[in-house]
Amino acid sequence: MSGGEHKIHPVFDYRVTNDEIIEWYGGAEAAFAAGDYMLAATNAPANSEIKGAALVLSGLFVKGAKILDALSDLSDQGLVIRALAHWIAGENEQAIKRLEQVPDDKGRASELASRLEALIGRDRINVFKVISAVPIHFEEYPFHRSVECRVGPFVVCNISGQLAETFGGYDINDPLDEFIAALPEEQRPDFLYCQSPQWILPRNFEKIDIPKVMWCNDSDVYLQANLDNYLLHDVHITNASQEHFELGCASGVKGVTVFTFDPTAVPFPEVHWTGEKDIDVLFTGDALNGHFKDRARFLYHLARLSGERHIRIENGHLPKDDYRRLLERSRFLPLINRYLGMPSPRWRDALSAGAFLLSPRGSFFDEVGPGSFPVDERHLTNDVRSHLEAYDRSRKKQEGVYDPEKATEGIREALSNTGTVEELAERQLKYAAFFAATVGLEGIDRRSADVKRRIVWLCPRADLHIWGEEHVKKRISKVIENLDQNESWDEKDFNNAATTCGKASVVWPDPKEESEKRLQQCERYLEDGRHRFPDSLALRFNACYWRFVRETHFQQNLRPETILEWERLLEDFDNLSFDPVGTDIGAGIASEHPDIVFPYIEYAWLVTETATAESLNQKQPTYTPRDCLRGAVEGFIGLGTLVASKEADVDASMAALPHLLRADEIYPGNVQLKALLIHTLTFLATQDDSDDYRRRLIDVYFDMVNIDPMFLLNKEIYIVVDCCLRLGKEDVARALLGEWYGLARCVRLAKKFGGIGEYDEADDRLLMVAKLLHFSPYYPRALLEKINRWMAEGFDASLLSTFECDIVAVLAFFGQLPSDAVPDWDSYQDVFERIRPHLMTREK
Repeated sequence: MSGGEHKIHPVFDYRVTNDEIIEWYGGAEAAFAAGDYMLAATNAPANSEIKGAALVLSGLFVKGAKILDALSDLSDQGLVIRALAHWIAGENEQAIKRLEQVPDDKGRASELASRLEALIGRDRINVFKVISAVPIHFEEYPFHRSVECRVGPFVVCNISGQLAETFGGYDINDPLDEFIAALPEEQRPDFLYCQSPQWILPRNFEKIDIPKVMWCNDSDVYLQANLDNYLLHDVHITNASQEHFELGCASGVKGVTVFTFDPTAVPFPEVHWTGEKDIDVLFTGDALNGHFKDRARFLYHLARLSGERHIRIENGHLPKDDYRRLLERSRFLPLINRYLGMPSPRWRDALSAGAFLLSPRGSFFDEVGPGSFPVDERHLTNDVRSHLEAYDRSRKKQEGVYDPEKATEGIREALSNTGTVEELAERQLKYAAFFAATVGLEGIDRRSADVKRRIVWLCPRADLHIWGEEHVKKRISKVIENLDQNESWDEKDFNNAATTCGKASVVWPDPKEESEKRLQQCERYLEDGRHRFPDSLALRFNACYWRFVRETHFQQNLRPETILEWERLLEDFDNLSFDPVGTDIGAGIASEHPDIVFPYIEYAWLVTETATAESLNQKQPTYTPRDCLRGAVEGFIGLGTLVASKEADVDASMAALPHLLRADEIYPGNVQLKALLIHTLTFLATQDDSDDYRRRLIDVYFDMVNIDPMFLLNKEIYIVVDCCLRLGKEDVARALLGEWYGLARCVRLAKKFGGIGEYDEADDRLLMVAKLLHFSPYYPRALLEKINRWMAEGFDASLLSTFECDIVAVLAFFGQLPSDAVPDWDSYQDVFERIRPHLMTREK
C-alpha cells in the first residue's frame, strides 16, 4: 500500500470456482467425461441418466440409483454404473443381472462390464496399501494399522513404511517388484492402494504394471514437491472439483471426484440435541493460523455479524464432549475450506447435533440432502444474515425448512449411511477397485513409464504425531542411508536427498551431533548437485537456506559469509533455471522450525495456480513463484542483518529495513515476511521519534490485515493505534479499534494463541489489552456499553470471549471491577506480577 487508503476490506474468494470450471468444460457431459462427477451431478438436467450416473459415482449411490431405475432405457454405460451401485450396496445378484444386459460388442462399456462382473464374482481381492490415510477419527480401526485384515471380499495388506510392522516384513527401501514376484500367486495384489500422497513410495514403484489408485488430499500444497509421485498413479480420487481440476491441469493425469467414499469418512453420528440454540453461528478449528489466510478472511466477514448475533469462533482443538455440546447449542456451522465444498466429518457432526450447514453456493452439498443452505463468497455476510433471519421466522412458525430432525433423516436416506466403519471401508474399496479396473481403458492415462519415483518427505510433523517418533525416525534414517547417488540423478534427486536430510535435522534437534550430521549430509548433496547443475536456482536457494538454518537455528552463530551467499544468489538470480513444479523448497511444514521468511504454503498455492493457468493458456497470476523466491532472498538478507546483531538494535534494524521493504514490494503476499517487517517497523517506531517509521508501519499493517485479518488480534495493534494518534489520524485509530473488537468479541482460544508473528503467552495478550485501555476514548460504542454493563450489573463469564475475559481481568486489576468477579483470577494474578512494570506507562 503506497501510503494511501487505511481501510480494512479483505476479499474472500476461491482460486477457481465451480462456475469457472464448468464453463471451461462446456457442460455436464464434458465434466463427466473428465471424471468430475460431483460437478457433472450439480449441472446435469434433473432426472437424466447423466445425473443419476454422476450421483452414483459421486458416492450418493442410493439417490443416483433411484434416478436410473426410473428411466426405461439405460445406455450401456448407465447399466454398468447401475450395476456398480448394486455392488456397493451389497446386492451382487442384481448387479450381475444388470451387467448381463450390456451387449458383448467388445466396446468400452462391454469391456468394463466384463471386468466389473469378474470383481463381483470373487471372494478374495488382494489390495496392497502402500500409504495409509491419516487416521484422524478412528485410530483403533485395524484397516489403517493392521498388517493384514479382511474387509468384505478384500484382503488388505499394509506394506506402508509408516507402520512399525508390515506385510511380509516389507521395507520401502526394498524393490517392491521383486517382493511381489516372490509371493505365491494367491497373495499378489490386484491393485496398489495409496490412501494419501503424504509418505514415501516403495522402491521400484514405477516398475510395477499393476493398477495404482491414490486418494488425494491437499494436492495444492504437495504438487510443487511431489508431482512425479502423483504421476506414478493411474487414478487420482479427490473430494472436491477444485482439487480435481488443479491436479489434472498441473499433472495431466485424469482423476475422479467423489463426495462420500473417503478414507476419513465415518458413520453418521448418533442424532442428539438439546433444543437450546443460543449460538447463531459456530466455527471450530484452526482460526488463527496465519498460513490459512483465506479462512481468516472468511471468518472476518462472518464476524461482521457479531454486533447483532452470537458468532462464536473456537480456535484450536476442543475435547470431543465440549465440541459436541457447542454443536448442540448452535443454529449453523459454516463449511470453509480452500477447496470449494470440500467435505469433512464436521458436516455430519453438525447435522446430527441439530445444527444446519452454511455451504458454498453451487457446491455438491446442494445434492446431498436437506439441512444445507448456500452462501456466496461475494456477499457472504448478507447471505448468512438472511439465513439467520429466515431461521428465526421459520422456527417461530414451526415450519419444516429448518427442522433438524427432518434434515438428518433426509441426509441419512441420501447417504444410506447407517453402516459400520467396516462397511464404509468396504464401499471405499469397491469404489477404488472399480476405477482400478478402468486402467487401460480409454480415458485413463498411464504415465509411469517415463516418470521416476522421488524421495520426498512431505509431512514430518504429522508423521511423528500419528505414527510414533522413534519409529518414524528409524524409517527415515534408513531411507537416508539407502540414498544411492549415481549418474542418473537429476537436479531434483539431489534436491530431494538434501531436503530429506535437512528436514530430519530440524525434526530431531537432539542429540545435537546427529542433527548436525544430517545437516552436513544435506549440504553435501546440495554441493554435489550444484557442481553438476550449476545453473539450478532450486539448488542454489536451498544451499543458502540450509546453511542459514544451521547457523541460526542450531549454532546461533550466523557468519557474514552466509549473508554474502544470499547476496550473490540475488546477483545471479535472473540467469538461473527453475522448474517450480516438482521441486521442494525450504523446510516446508517439516517441524516446529521457526521459518519466519519463506512462506511454504503460500508458495505452494502459487505454484499450483501458475501451473493451472499455464495448462489452460490463461493469464498468469500477478506474481510468480520466482517472485516469491526473489522476495524471500531479500528477506533472508534482512533477517540475517537482524540476527547478526544478537539483540534488538536500532542500527541493525535500519540496515535490515531496506531489504525487508524490497522483499515486500517484490512479493507482497508473503505474510511471514510481512510480519517480520511489521516487527522491525514497530521497534523503530518506538525507538525513534520519526513520523516516517510510523507512516510506514501503518501502511504495512493495513496491508497485512487485508491479507490476514486475524493479525488484528496480535500484540502490534496498540503500537499501530498509538502511531495513528500521534499522526493525528483519530478516525483511523477509532476504526482500527472497532475492527479489533469485531473479531475479539467472537474468538475463544482453546489452545495457545499461535500464528504468523505469533505470541503464545497470556502475558503478551494481557499486556496488549492493558495497553489498549490507554485508548479507551476511541473504543467502539458497543465495547464501552458492555464495559459499563459489567461495572453496573456484573456478567456471565461463559458468554465472554477470551479477549473480553482479558479486558475484565485488566479492569479488575486496576480496581474498576471487583477481583472476585474475574474467572480464574489466581492465574491472571500470576501473570500480572510479571507484566506489572509495563502496565502503567504508555510508550513514547
